[in-house]
Amino acid sequence: MCSRIDQNGKVINFLPKFSKKPSLAKPRYNIGIGQKAQFIVQEQNNYDVVEGIFGYVPAWAKEVKQLYYNARSEGKYNDSNDRNFNGTMGIFEMPSFRDAIKKSRCVIPVSASYEGPEDLGLDKPFQILSKQEPVLFLAGLWGTHHDPKKNETFSRFSIITTPGIDVTASIGHHRCPLMLNEEFIETWLDPETSQEDLEAIMQAHWQPEQMEAIAIDTLAIKKRESDSPLAVAASTLFN
Repeated sequence: MCSRIDQNGKVINFLPKFSKKPSLAKPRYNIGIGQKAQFIVQEQNNYDVVEGIFGYVPAWAKEVKQLYYNARSEGKYNDSNDRNFNGTMGIFEMPSFRDAIKKSRCVIPVSASYEGPEDLGLDKPFQILSKQEPVLFLAGLWGTHHDPKKNETFSRFSIITTPGIDVTASIGHHRCPLMLNEEFIETWLDPETSQEDLEAIMQAHWQPEQMEAIAIDTLAIKKRESDSPLAVAASTLFN
């Protein structure tokens, strides 16, 4: 699972690489479900940066009943969350995601994400980031949905998850966002990329160098969306 992300100044400074339009985006931290974040898309052979809501709703849904903030790459398969799973990528079979994963993929650049142990979640939060890579690229899917109650159309996105990697396993969490090597961004965003190539990316289990988990103050994580970095847990300061 991944329900909180940071987009710090380094992320915001990276965005113009994918958009010719001026951006008014500002650094934000602890962005949660239902809140807005920046993500990269490809439409009509051009890249663009979209501000959208964290929580995908299929275009065919008549109302907003559920925000799909995560989408399992394996779908209904791999119940045990086996880190070596290389079987069927069931996301292509799931009614909520099968259209978007084929033609409407996105990349969410972040400076960090937040996870907790499987049994405690964000009651015991950790910030997941890389000492080496200032920007991490999370694979996602996106779309627009018309909300009849508000009579408005919103762009929305979901982060794709895979079985846990070393750093999430170290804090007792069984899942993590699907992270992309920067050289695969073009392939991931291209709507013409084959299902076979997409499955290969999802099965690669790639992880950035020098990933670490930093314990975060529990009260800080509960406040959601901040203009400033979250406070580190007091216990971490004395490790």
